[in-house]
Amino acid sequence: MLRRYVSVVVASPKIVIALVALVTVVLGFFISLFYLFVAMRNVYQQGVLKTFLKYFSFLFLYLVAFCLTFLVNLIYTTANT
Repeated sequence: MLRRYVSVVVASPKIVIALVALVTVVLGFFISLFYLFVAMRNVYQQGVLKTFLKYFSFLFLYLVAFCLTFLVNLIYTTANT
């Protein structure tokens, strides 16, 4: 009876690989965001609040630039099809 349950768990290695990849990407993303904050704090040698405001403004401006680029690309590709 135990073999039936073990075979169900081991039967899908693709799901395990996909979950490990997803956890790795998400963890790497959050580590890189934390590292960026720490690096900015070391480079600018300012307090936590001022570094956080600068960090947040940079991330927000990158998000706006990404959205504008995506929108322009979307308009361009739909106009040329």
